[in-house]
Amino acid sequence: MAKARSVFGDEVSYFTNYEDVLSDPRPAACAVALRNEIGQTVARAVLDSGRHLFMEKPMAVTMDDAFELKRRAEAHSVVLHVDHILLYHPIIQRIKTMLDSGELGDLINFESNRANLGPHIKQDINAMWDLAVHDLAIVDWFSGGQEPEHVGVLGERRYGDQEILTYLSLKYSNFVAMIKSSWFSPLKERSIVISGTRKMVVFDDLRE
Repeated sequence: MAKARSVFGDEVSYFTNYEDVLSDPRPAACAVALRNEIGQTVARAVLDSGRHLFMEKPMAVTMDDAFELKRRAEAHSVVLHVDHILLYHPIIQRIKTMLDSGELGDLINFESNRANLGPHIKQDINAMWDLAVHDLAIVDWFSGGQEPEHVGVLGERRYGDQEILTYLSLKYSNFVAMIKSSWFSPLKERSIVISGTRKMVVFDDLRE
């Protein structure tokens, strides 16, 4: 709390217990960015208090938990928004426009690579849950919510109970997606390659 106060001063209120936040009538929305096993409890309490919720990705690591948050948001008529920030990136939105207009032709392949080294290995979620969720959100948007015909997952588990390196393959009716996620790479990469029948697009999010 002292560190936060040194940055923000007395312009904001400070709490050490999330229940005290929820007992305050002023906040209309809350943001939750906690480890999954803690975050689920806090997120449910936020929704049950009738407040909108911005949930850091991944929203949940099981389908049951995800659907439970959705059910509570609908029951209280509040917005549950997940941190899929790349959907609002101007480059991703431009690529979506190129797809919808036919400029790229028919989508053939989506390939993404998100990798870096550490600085630590997370124990509550694996590399796929932490990194690939962005690309899954993009693929889902680009495909119009199409369900994949086949899903393949390959992972390597070291230095803990979670996979530090994962390969995810998705086969759709008209294109394929390959998504690599790694916390164990000497190179930091944030790249997407999209191939269409007319044009291809390379998006390197690390280039200025």
